[in-house]
Amino acid sequence: DENHGCEESPQNLALRDIEPDPFE
Repeated sequence: DENHGCEESPQNLALRDIEPDPFE
């Protein structure tokens, strides 16, 4: 899933725990 949007999905939250989402 290449969802680089503002979706607060568990996967995105997990990835953000590793590195902040620059697309926010």
